[in-house]
Amino acid sequence: MNSYKIGEARKECCTTGAFKDRVVVEKLVCQAIVGVKEPERMQRQKVVIDVTMYLDTSCCSLMDNLEKTISYATVAREVLKYTEESKHYLLETLCHGIARMVCLKYGAPECTVRVEKPRAIPLADQAVVEITRTREFFTEEQARESLKAEGGAMKMVVGEGESLVFLALGSNLGDTVSNLSTAVDRIVEATKATSVSTSGLYSTPPTYVTDQPSFVNACIAISTAVDPFSLLRIVKEIEAQMGRDFTTQRNGPRVIDIDILMHGDVKLEAPTLIIPHQEMHKRLFVMLPLCDVAHAGTTHPVVGKTFESIRDTLLINSAKRVVGEENPLDLVRILPLAKNATWELGRKTVVLGIANTAQQAAMTEGVAGVLVGDLNVFKEVRKNVENQKVVFAPKTKEDLVGGLALEPEMLKLPQEVLNDLGKLKETAELLKGSQCGLILEAPSVPTPVDYMENVVAALQVHGIHRWRVVIDPCLEKNAVQLLKGDITYSTLWHPQAWSLQAVSIPSNSSPSLSVLTQTAVQKNAAFIITPNPSVTTDVCSTADALFRSGWN
Repeated sequence: MNSYKIGEARKECCTTGAFKDRVVVEKLVCQAIVGVKEPERMQRQKVVIDVTMYLDTSCCSLMDNLEKTISYATVAREVLKYTEESKHYLLETLCHGIARMVCLKYGAPECTVRVEKPRAIPLADQAVVEITRTREFFTEEQARESLKAEGGAMKMVVGEGESLVFLALGSNLGDTVSNLSTAVDRIVEATKATSVSTSGLYSTPPTYVTDQPSFVNACIAISTAVDPFSLLRIVKEIEAQMGRDFTTQRNGPRVIDIDILMHGDVKLEAPTLIIPHQEMHKRLFVMLPLCDVAHAGTTHPVVGKTFESIRDTLLINSAKRVVGEENPLDLVRILPLAKNATWELGRKTVVLGIANTAQQAAMTEGVAGVLVGDLNVFKEVRKNVENQKVVFAPKTKEDLVGGLALEPEMLKLPQEVLNDLGKLKETAELLKGSQCGLILEAPSVPTPVDYMENVVAALQVHGIHRWRVVIDPCLEKNAVQLLKGDITYSTLWHPQAWSLQAVSIPSNSSPSLSVLTQTAVQKNAAFIITPNPSVTTDVCSTADALFRSGWN
């Protein structure tokens, strides 16, 4: 898919403001390959195209300057070229491509594209498709496309004139997760990053100076045009603004620590900045999250090894160290929850019980928390049950708003929200003010695992950091097909095991449980198990069955 850069002068002058004028290219006749039938794929057919651009022409009309508007002649020429050089199955796709070009390449704030295909269907003069799109829509789409899932790993596409930059972040004072989130948001804003990908969060024991709290570490990848020294100035300003004291002990406690790891292909040695970072390949707390965001197979330009091989070597070497020193068990991936709480992932199964009443929530002992799907029940739980972590599963927007006011530790978002990008954007806006974790419900009908990763990418575009998200592959809904052999569990499995943590399973269903546990042991992944129904004995027996099946 083409990546367009909007001309700043045209963008500024054409932005719809007081006036919503129309510039129209009408009845443009083209010959196109469009259709699903074999003859339509072989022979060009006539299509007639109208393009209406909505913009403020007051600036160009006062100055009588073509550069301050969009040239309809240029648009007509480019639409003709695009239509006759491309091949589409659907008129809708052709309309979408034209609208995208007009909005992004030529800066139209909004446009309507109408395509007529004469004699496309019997007994009708023509088939017609008409769409209206905004530049904002395509800007968000382009950002989602820049985070396409490829082979199970999120791959960032770097914009023209920009560099792919990796940064490491850490915090061990105050609200550490909130500190990292704030730092990422400020970095993205200050660098005008066109895309961003965040890693998981890792709880890490302190190194060098060990008499201090554990750190929470993460890495991010951004695409930005900011040069290395300007980026260094930006990150130091952000550290200072967030309260880091540079006069204290080196490697001591700090509110935020931001290191530039790599900046495109730059190799740099200066008194204030060395790129690649001279210590990155020696630090497990850097390489673990870095592998979450880097392209698979990315090579360290100095060491000459892939990030994955460096990480694996550090894991092996750290496992040989004596107890008490850094080792793989000391570095644990964590899922942030509201109220400064976290769940550790990968050390043991986290079991949730489903509560249909506040009384059930109070009786559910021996579990990490409860899943509540009714807002009134949630209110009763918050009012009458102490120290109970709640995963709230809203069914409506009103439930979501009401539930967020009660500060659930986690939210479980239904598939209907995830299928609707409009709802997804609206939901993301509501979630920005919360720190709760998120469980995304995968489709009940198996789809490629890339689908869920692209949903996560869309959430990132709207400012929701990926470390808040885990995925429920809905094993319960797919149990019948699994048992019949129509699908395999790998159909629902994502290669990045850490992003697939939440699993709904039917309690007292040993065949499905067997499928789950065999895969769990094989993949060595951490799950949040949500058995159903929420009777304490059933919940605990499900957990016991997991442990007996080899879970640890």
